[in-house]
Amino acid sequence: MRPGGAQVDARLIVGDLVPNIKILPLDRVIEAADGSTIMEAAHEHGLYWPTTCGGEGICTSCACTIDEGEANLEPLGRGELKTLAEELGEATVRTRRLRLACQARAHGDVTVTKRGVRPAEASLESMTYVITEPCIGVKDASCVDVCPVDCIHSSEEDQQYYINPETCIDCAACETVCPVNAIFFEDDTPDQWKSYVDINADWFKTHDVGTGFRARTERH
Repeated sequence: MRPGGAQVDARLIVGDLVPNIKILPLDRVIEAADGSTIMEAAHEHGLYWPTTCGGEGICTSCACTIDEGEANLEPLGRGELKTLAEELGEATVRTRRLRLACQARAHGDVTVTKRGVRPAEASLESMTYVITEPCIGVKDASCVDVCPVDCIHSSEEDQQYYINPETCIDCAACETVCPVNAIFFEDDTPDQWKSYVDINADWFKTHDVGTGFRARTERH
């Protein structure tokens, strides 16, 4: 029993060490078995964590920022670095302290930031990212390239890209690479750009983008 009456699962205790993983912006602290991955620990506590490869380390949907406790994680392996670098660029990985939650194993307390993490029972609720006004006229395609589910579209006539709320898995990959900070989690969209929540959704009501998954080389 922890101070305050919180029950501790005995299966998670290795000696006296129970690594704590704090997940932001959910503001939830979970206990993890020593050596478990961040995503494994989240699943043990009934949390949904965005992923498209199911934890094989071959996509970046689960990538999170390490805010504190980087030294308490096992070092970045070659396979993990390769996946992150190919998708996001090695400089971005180093600068933002990104790790794949399905690969990063904790041996001590860690604080991470990952949008979209929530209780599993709420995972079917409609959550999405939104592309807003700063994209207009810039229309940088970095977000299109990194999207693991191919949910970002536009047309030659449009001045910006749009995110399909029906297929977005709120993994935050697009937000990470946007050079003009135009992409926001739906609930965090600034008041002056709230209208873009509907603008993004409405675009897909009038444009047929099909159901096929486009290779990255075919997206723009």
